Amino acid sequence: MRATLFFPLGLVIGAAVAWAVRSGFDSTPAKAPPPPVAAPKAAREPPAAPPLEAGAPEPASPGDSQPGRAAYHVLLAGARASEGNGTDLEAELDLALAAEATPEQFSAVLGLLEPGASRLLLEALASRLPRPGFNSARAAQWFAEADLTEGSFRLLAAAIEEPGADIPSLSGRLVEADPEAAATLLLRLSAEMDFDQQLLMAIAEGLADEGRPDLARPFLDRVLAGDPGSFRAVDVLSRMDPGAALAAAEAGVRHAPENAGLWGKLGELRRAGGDTRGAFEAYRQAALLASDEDDRRTWLVGMAGADPLAALPLIRRYAADGDDETMGVLGRTLSVVGERAEAFEVFLAAHRRDLSDAEWLHRLVALDPARAESILREEMDRPDAEVNDEVVGAYAQAVLRDGRADAAFDAFLRAHEMDREDWEWLRGLARSNPARAAPLLEALRDEMPESANVLGALGDAWAGLGRRAEAAELFLEAIESDDSPARWMAALVAVEPGRGLPMLLSAVEAKSGDDEYWGALGDAYRSLGRIEEAREAYDKALALDPDDWEWNLNREQIR
Repeated sequence: MRATLFFPLGLVIGAAVAWAVRSGFDSTPAKAPPPPVAAPKAAREPPAAPPLEAGAPEPASPGDSQPGRAAYHVLLAGARASEGNGTDLEAELDLALAAEATPEQFSAVLGLLEPGASRLLLEALASRLPRPGFNSARAAQWFAEADLTEGSFRLLAAAIEEPGADIPSLSGRLVEADPEAAATLLLRLSAEMDFDQQLLMAIAEGLADEGRPDLARPFLDRVLAGDPGSFRAVDVLSRMDPGAALAAAEAGVRHAPENAGLWGKLGELRRAGGDTRGAFEAYRQAALLASDEDDRRTWLVGMAGADPLAALPLIRRYAADGDDETMGVLGRTLSVVGERAEAFEVFLAAHRRDLSDAEWLHRLVALDPARAESILREEMDRPDAEVNDEVVGAYAQAVLRDGRADAAFDAFLRAHEMDREDWEWLRGLARSNPARAAPLLEALRDEMPESANVLGALGDAWAGLGRRAEAAELFLEAIESDDSPARWMAALVAVEPGRGLPMLLSAVEAKSGDDEYWGALGDAYRSLGRIEEAREAYDKALALDPDDWEWNLNREQIR
């Protein structure tokens, strides 16, 4: 139940009872300590707890606070729980509570018990709580930790109605304990106590996170009734009812026309609903209102997705004084509309602002491999240059596109030596010259047998040498070794479609909110020549992550 060392209670009962009687587990002196229980004769054989009659004080009256007696009976209750003696356990609990035992005293004993004994004690205590003067919220935590959900919820429900309750914290705990019962209780309390907008919103988000959007909806409606311009409410509503969220966003921007985030959400909802023109205008308004450069960049990407030609003037305006990421948005948009030469210059400028950004390097190679090779070679040859593996790897890719496999292999090897586990350089070795790569990768496999990147690259090498069955087995090993194995599933599809494609489709269905799986499906369909299906899969990936450069680049290359 707790991360603590469990002590057999019989080993410590004698000394602990004597101490408890003196202190009541705190600094309050006991009035009339009972005689201590004798210490055990043999440390290896803990004695049974004393019977109720042996040294037990008379029950205290409810109005008479006696910390020593309370602590004594709490300890004995723990002893009875350890013995599995339910009848005497309940009697001890009654005596402890009559003496006004505190949550701190119960916590001290629960920390000594094994999980089974803790659960038994709590089950007996459940019917005696809540009670006046006993901290229900503190007790609810014990029940939650023991997975006794009903007891936890009942105590939280009592705690939230106590004077001075921490309602926001308790609301969240109620939702976690029992979303449906919590929604009913909190709706009633919100009407009686007039919860503020922030608390109503937190409850709605909690219920949505628990997978109960139906329960969250009444709280969202109340938030939007009070504040039609609430971005948080529209955002949560969009996950459960896009149509209602669209209507709410339309009303929201009329109520709060300066809210950039709400305009951006409206653009997203309009685009999802097929209103490209309306989406463009909403994204444009969001970009013009944005005070944060990262947010503005997101909405510029949205504009470009809705209408790249119309978006160019505004993107140029912000890219002129922006960082390399905003320049990258301009470069991508130029690529989409076919302005490849200008796009190359923009990506080159972005690269020179951030020499290690992989996207700008990949873009340069994709747009003009020969020129990219020349520029990167010059960078690598400068005596004072601090060359990183991304530059060397991009140079290798440019050389490979030129058909110079051995030179590309040497460059990939150099990049690999700078970053030994980067999967791109390992794959580059395998694809540039599989015969040279195979023994190197076999040696790496002996050194790093669990590395999915090494296993996958070796699979690529065997595939390149025509050993497809061996490649398939290696891809399967990589799938087992990787926490996010989408790329290896796509690689398996390329060598064994009959086995790999059903596996990948099943994974996409299970992880439909993960762009990595949709992007991998695009790669898989592309390897099979199923271009329209590849395009649709990349579009799904980009809907989930519009900024992913890999899916953007792959999508552009099959237009």
